[in-house]
Amino acid sequence: MSDGSGNGQLAGKVAVITGAASGMGLATAERFVAEGRTLAKLHDAPSIVKVFDFVEANGTSYMVMELVQGGTLEDRVKAGGPLSPAEVEALLPPLLDGLEKVHEAGYLHRDIKPGNILLNEAGVPTLIDFGAARMAVAGRSSTMTAIF
Repeated sequence: MSDGSGNGQLAGKVAVITGAASGMGLATAERFVAEGRTLAKLHDAPSIVKVFDFVEANGTSYMVMELVQGGTLEDRVKAGGPLSPAEVEALLPPLLDGLEKVHEAGYLHRDIKPGNILLNEAGVPTLIDFGAARMAVAGRSSTMTAIF
């Protein structure tokens, strides 16, 4: 398994997510596969969770993705109250840069919320959960992506 660096090995820790949850319906399994394929195309987008590999084998789907250690923005707000203007100023630029790459690739996230933004130990944000993402089709999509 590779991280794209050419050395053939992944650097650091990864999370392996499987789509083989018991009782997972076909629609849920299809969303899992779609999320893996979406994220694999966005490997170089800033502040977007990195997927290093996506495998379908033996009737199960697996994603090998970046392990972001920390909590969610939702956890941070619950524990510490509203963000200061300086904290918002620090979080928004990398998230918006990442979303710009997502949109350039033709996708809409469709579920941006504090629970889908991880903050690592340094407070750097990473947008996760692209399960609701879909290709934006010109003139046929009424979904808007917004951060509140």
